[in-house]
This record gives sequence, C-alpha cells and structure tokens, in this order.
Amino acid sequence: KNKAKSLSLTMSSKKVTKCALLGVGLTLGYKYYCKKNAPSNREKREEKKLDCPFVVIEDEMYQIKEDGVNASMNVTAYEGELLPPFLSAKGIKWLNNNFKTNKLDVFIDTYAKSGTTLTIKLVHQILSTSQQKIASSDEKCMSDPWRAVPWIEADVSQELFRNKVEKPENFMKFIADSNKNESYRIWKSHMSFRNLIQNIDSNGECKVIHTLRNPKAVFCSYLSFFEKEPLVKYRGDKDTFFQWFCDGTVVHSNYWDHELEWIKAAKQRDNILLITFEEIVKNPIQSISKVSKFLNVSLNQEQIEDIADAISFKKMKEANQSSGAKILMNKGGVDRWKKVLSPSQSARMDRITRAKFNNCDINLIYE
Repeated sequence: KNKAKSLSLTMSSKKVTKCALLGVGLTLGYKYYCKKNAPSNREKREEKKLDCPFVVIEDEMYQIKEDGVNASMNVTAYEGELLPPFLSAKGIKWLNNNFKTNKLDVFIDTYAKSGTTLTIKLVHQILSTSQQKIASSDEKCMSDPWRAVPWIEADVSQELFRNKVEKPENFMKFIADSNKNESYRIWKSHMSFRNLIQNIDSNGECKVIHTLRNPKAVFCSYLSFFEKEPLVKYRGDKDTFFQWFCDGTVVHSNYWDHELEWIKAAKQRDNILLITFEEIVKNPIQSISKVSKFLNVSLNQEQIEDIADAISFKKMKEANQSSGAKILMNKGGVDRWKKVLSPSQSARMDRITRAKFNNCDINLIYE
C-alpha cells in the first residue's frame, strides 16, 4: 500500500514537473514570438521621427464626426471636396484664378494612396534619364511622399497661410525661374479634375498622368496611413472608417466619383494619360514605355530596364530606411485587402464599383 502510494506520488510529481516545463516552454515561446514580431527600437524611433512639413490651416479646419460613434477626422474643403487640413480653399482658389499651365508642367494626379510616389519616381526617372532639366526636385527625397516634388495645392495653401499674404511670391518666382530656364516642373496633386486641372489647363499643353488603384487596396492604404498621419488625425475603428470611405466622407471625398471624373476627362483630352498602380507594379517595362511615349521621350531598352529597377519597391524602401517617410510607404501589394476586408465589405465595394464604373473600360486588378 505504501509502495503504491509512493509510486502515485512519484507519477504525480512527474506530471507537475512536466506541466511546469511545458508552462515555462510556452512562456519562453510567447516571449520569443513577441520579441520577434514587435517593432524594433529603431522602427519605434523612426515612427516618432515622422516630420510633416505642413501645418494645419486653423481658420478653415473642421472635424468630421458621427452621432453615437467615437470617431473623428480633421479636414478642410473646397467646393464640396474634402481635403486634408493643411490645404486651404483660399490657396486652391488662387491657383484656379491666377495660374495657367504650359508645356513644362507635368502633373501626377491621384486619389491619395493610389501610387502617387511610385508614379512620381517613374516620371522623374524618365525625364532625368533622357537628360531633361527638372525644376525643384531632390533625388534623395524621391521616395518621400511629402518632399519628392512640389505638391502644388499644398505649397500654395501653406505659403499663403504661413506668410499671411494674398499672393504666393515664392511660388510665382519658382514659375518664372523655371520658365526662364525651360525646366520641367513635376507636380503632385490629389485634386479632382473639376477643382484644379480643368481650370488651370486652358491650352492643353501640360501633361497629366492620372494613376488609379483598385478601391480595396486604396482603402487598406488609407486606413494604415491615416491611423499614423499627424494632422488629419483619424480616430476611430476600421469598420467606421470603411463606412466613411464608402459614403465619401473622408479626405479627398468619394473614391468612385473622383476616379469617374478623371476617366471621363481622359476620354476628352489627349494630354491626360490613365495608368493603374497595379499595371506599374506588375508590368514596369511596359508601363515605362507607355509613360515615356506619352511624354515624348525616347528611351532604349537598357534605360527602360534601369528605370524599372530604380522604381521597384525594394529600392524605394531602401532609400527611405533612415527617413521619417518610411512609415508613409506601405508594402506596395495588390491583394493585401484580402487580410483586411470582411467578405461583406469586399462584396459591397464590388457592387459600388460595378455600378459606378459600368462601361468605363478600366481594368482594375485585385490579385
């Protein structure tokens, strides 16, 4: 009987020891997993270094809110188009009334998070490879969404607000100097067609490259970006943001209406080229040839292949490793939406896209 009791205690002791070891193993494994997947100290420092070059236009900024929902977003607006709070109606109105484009102007226009930086780098590489003079661009900042090239509506808005002036003298000097030097001006813009290009492009001499991206990928990038962006300051959950995105009460308003306007404009104007983000990512050689032809620039095969390498996301990420802009760039994927959207959310976007883009001849790629 004592022997049986002793045996029972020994077996019980072994079970306790085994469980304890298993518990220690699980704890160590969990700690290892957390350590491996947690952001490094360097990454944390880089996030803190995010340095937005703009300030809020305080006399125009207001918040979007919804009754009964704990969410908000800072915006300004121009003619019903919602904008980030560092853009001003005053600045955009000045541009529409006073600035006229010419053959030196090349616009990269997108609905935000649709491949703006990638397209800017592609155009810059084409022009610089062909030895064209380019005004006010910095090769070191070419992967930085805020500093690569002048953001026309932001730069004018900021100059008028910061300097408390009626005319953007620095902007006007930049135009005069680049005209004199016959240097190309590469502009970034997120404005709708009706609220900028339609008004400042009276002669059709400028070039406009409008990049589209599938709305599911745009939403995912929007969500990632505006959770970090320091001035728009979206506060809320993913589902609320999804509802706002679909009904167009987010920065840059409704995705589908914005793109539909540009699709129609491109059919009416020869100086507007439509291209998709997915097209550039999946077929860079073909995309570079397409854009260079549109810009009337001749490139040989070796030059095209070098540009394709330069605009790869690997190279763009490497260029931004020590920059605060690193967190502004997402993975550049096409189908990341599959991990973010629920089946019902995905189906809702499909329904809206089919309804809005019917007979538009736009091939949006989701895979």
